Amino acid sequence: MDLQELLELARKAEADGRTADRDRLMDMYFAEEQSAKPSTTEDVVKAGASGGLTGFSSALDLMGQGATLIQEGPSMLSRMLFGGMEDAPEMNLDPQILPLASRLTGGFTEYEPQTTAGEYAKTTGEFVGGAMAMPYGGPLNAARSVVLPALASETAGQMTKGTEMEGPARLAAALGTPFATSAMRQGMQRAVLGPEARLTQPGSERAASVSTLEQADVPMTTGLKAGSQRLMALEGSMEPPLETKAGLTSAVMRSMGSDSPLATPKALSETKKRLGDVFDAAEDMVDDVPSLDVGLAAEKVITDHMNFSGTGTTVPKLRMVSDQIVDATTNQVPLSGKKLQNMRSDLRRIMNEAGPDDQSTFQAAFQLNSVIDDFLIESIRQTQPKFVPELMKAREEYRNFLTTMRAKKVRGSDSAGGYISPAMLSGALRTREGDSYILGTGSELADLGRAAEEVISSMPAV
Repeated sequence: MDLQELLELARKAEADGRTADRDRLMDMYFAEEQSAKPSTTEDVVKAGASGGLTGFSSALDLMGQGATLIQEGPSMLSRMLFGGMEDAPEMNLDPQILPLASRLTGGFTEYEPQTTAGEYAKTTGEFVGGAMAMPYGGPLNAARSVVLPALASETAGQMTKGTEMEGPARLAAALGTPFATSAMRQGMQRAVLGPEARLTQPGSERAASVSTLEQADVPMTTGLKAGSQRLMALEGSMEPPLETKAGLTSAVMRSMGSDSPLATPKALSETKKRLGDVFDAAEDMVDDVPSLDVGLAAEKVITDHMNFSGTGTTVPKLRMVSDQIVDATTNQVPLSGKKLQNMRSDLRRIMNEAGPDDQSTFQAAFQLNSVIDDFLIESIRQTQPKFVPELMKAREEYRNFLTTMRAKKVRGSDSAGGYISPAMLSGALRTREGDSYILGTGSELADLGRAAEEVISSMPAV
């Protein structure tokens, strides 16, 4: 007599009021149920084997589904966008291997553990089985490396068992272990993203660049983040979307203190005036003699420019500004706010008129402007220290403004439309910051520009 029959007889005895028969039948039921349960050892063995077969079969199904999506996805996307869905063959993403394994083993893959140890064994078996299907680093290393995520997942599941958080807790625990990140990077990422994906290349710092852009609120597609031509094709474009360019432009504008989403003439003019007002206020506070260090710095700018300009000549106004600073230092003559204002005006004009082939002149004017900024800050620190933070902030924003203006000199629809492309920004930053940009030791805007140059720029044709 099986358990179900005993239970039915006990229910009938209860209905007829035969309590003694009911109790006897229930005792038989519980005794039979207990004897039918496997031992802990047997349960662990069955559950582990069942989990291993399930994990192996599921991993094979996943690879097959990924291949189907990659092969048929672009065609399906094209039909969705341009019509023809009525003629499209159905894309079959249903699992094939796991149902077959269940049929061949008489449902063994569906074995349910009877003990807590069995539940741990089944989860571990599923992880190990999946690793065997994709044994990166060899079967033994693959199996060994998934044990910790499996145990973490099952522990989280046991702690939240029966609640709506059980599933998310199991996933979060597994992904929180070191192997999960490593396996994704070394295995599944390559399978899904393609071997050419920039993110999976040895030594790649693309993930850090993506993080920099995300912190700046620059939206990106998954294909862009991964640098995967395969995913970008599935997403429908090999070019960065306009939304991403807009996000980069907005981030650059914020770096100069502007809330404008685009680098339009109006927004740039407003920024220039706002920052100019801060410097005008600072210049009104200054009537001081520059120190010897300031004079030497001004002289060094011109000396370096003469030595490395390639022509051995310099713009007359550039030398004039340097000479005024040096003379004031030598003769101990104060530099008034008005004189500083004129110097800065001359330097701005030199930077504006320096062409893309005259980077040496632009850099010299930029450096002289920085010498004046240093003098302003140190002078005001002695008399109006509370104004220094505002001036320092305006100085950094003004430097970013100058870089942006340099970037906007590039012709094209992006520039005319108020957008700042990665190429425009990186070109201006290379001019302004030189080796510091390349080595990653420059400004925060340089970090943003370098990240954008790597991630958002168009993928090369292959």
